[in-house]
Amino acid sequence: MTLLQLERVTKRFGGLIAVNGLSFKIEENDILGLIGPNGAGKTTVFNLVTGILKPDSGKIIYKGEDITKHKPYEICKKGVARTHQLSKPFINQTVLQNALVGRFFGHMNKISDEEAIEEVSSILKLLNLYDKRSELVKNLNILERKTVELARALATKPSLLLLDEPAGGLNPSELSQFIDTIKEISRRNITICIVEHVMKVITGLCNRVVVIHHGEKIAEGAPVEVASDLNVIKAYLGEAI
Repeated sequence: MTLLQLERVTKRFGGLIAVNGLSFKIEENDILGLIGPNGAGKTTVFNLVTGILKPDSGKIIYKGEDITKHKPYEICKKGVARTHQLSKPFINQTVLQNALVGRFFGHMNKISDEEAIEEVSSILKLLNLYDKRSELVKNLNILERKTVELARALATKPSLLLLDEPAGGLNPSELSQFIDTIKEISRRNITICIVEHVMKVITGLCNRVVVIHHGEKIAEGAPVEVASDLNVIKAYLGEAI
């Protein structure tokens, strides 16, 4: 079943075309990699899907519904959550409070304080943050702050999770742990789309990859197939091989 579909989506910033007639689908239970060189338009795609930006043309369909003109909070409550390339947790709140923000304000169903704490505590345990639940986020390191943002996104109970370069700066041990964590999230019936430059993450996680360059799709397929595509090699290296 198709969970999300972009239909010839275009976004301009003045004379710059950031996304140009882009079409692709995310199927239910996919772990889809969205990759491309710096400036290819990947984060802009996430901003369009989550309603932060509106396309100049084209449609964004989620669970069969046109959400192109919906507001960000509406899209979030329908089941689309994201993290950011530069993490944006509430640094003067605790880890637990950050996660509770996602549960109380990012989901349509009402819930008691006790139920919410129980729900987000299970998320914090999954992400190895439970022991730091009472810590102020400003006292955490960068990796921990990024994980707090992931916890807040998961607390909204998403069907689709968009991850924007979550593995940046991780050492090899942290990278392996991160891959295992994303696999566990996927097993909880959460569909994932990940923007990432760390190819170990793409090859270790993704069943399918979409490559964009100058806002256009230039390749799509399994990670191994895409890695050997001449158009992809040219886009990354600037010359044909």
